Amino acid sequence: MAFHTIPLRDILVDGPEFDTFIFTYPLQAAALSASIQKVGLLNPVRLREHERGWQIVCGARRVLAFQELGRQEIPAQTMKHASCSDEQALLLSLADNAPRPWNPVEQARVLYKFHHLCHWDVERLAREMAPQLGLPPAPELAQKYLSLLSFEDEILLALANGALSPAHAFLLIPLSSPERGAIFQEVIQRCSPSLNECREIIDALLDLKVILKKNIPEILQAPALIDLLRSPGKPAREKNRLLREQLRRRRYPRLSQLEDQFEAQIKALSLSHQTQIRHAPYFEGNHLEIHLRATTNAGLREALAHLQAAARRGGFQPLFDLVKGGGQ
Repeated sequence: MAFHTIPLRDILVDGPEFDTFIFTYPLQAAALSASIQKVGLLNPVRLREHERGWQIVCGARRVLAFQELGRQEIPAQTMKHASCSDEQALLLSLADNAPRPWNPVEQARVLYKFHHLCHWDVERLAREMAPQLGLPPAPELAQKYLSLLSFEDEILLALANGALSPAHAFLLIPLSSPERGAIFQEVIQRCSPSLNECREIIDALLDLKVILKKNIPEILQAPALIDLLRSPGKPAREKNRLLREQLRRRRYPRLSQLEDQFEAQIKALSLSHQTQIRHAPYFEGNHLEIHLRATTNAGLREALAHLQAAARRGGFQPLFDLVKGGGQ
């Protein structure tokens, strides 16, 4: 390995050869340019010989920063192609980046490059590389990270800057590009769903895709949903709740109708606030569950009196009719 001052015009800064050994994402040099202008270049870059010039092994941001500053050449350690294999170059780049934390896209890029350039299988990636990246040594997790790199730039940037968690992103892997984009933009960004809520929404959309014979972007473009999702006055959590409710109503129209009727009949009973009446899940039972809450003997007597009065006038019969016929 030799030290030289290399003209920037001889260094590959575009095309596939530029990106071969680079893990950093996004690759931004502005902040580094200011530092170099102030204190100079603290570490030389590392370059490997290539038939079209010099290929960056370590220091892509430093090279780009020198370009931004209008410099003509840069100090570099240079290596012959024959003395530095792709795997050795990747390991050098890995060591050069090791002192800083990795974002999820960078973790995926490391795994991908060792997988495709060095032909490491997923088991080896999980065993040898994942722990160096702060990931559990699980092959199925390594495979999920590899899949992330098929995502669109907008989603990758959200992953890199922490606006999207890897767990949320993994839910998008089985979807097509238009489906991913629609769910990311309209659901995740606007509604901030938890992981379980996001899973619930995606499952409902996939079911509706089959039932309505429409794709997911079309479903989310329904006027009622667009009005809800793009309403500037509603907080994200409220949008989240209302979206899940509307999707559930579209997915289970009969069940939603029964629940509306059930709630209307309960209101008509005019029971005390300490009384709750429930049906079996999905109306798959012919019974009612009545829950009383009381803090005093007088309060209990009052709640029971309301129940008895409603029973005497036959107010519970419509509820029994609903639960007996609802599951059919």
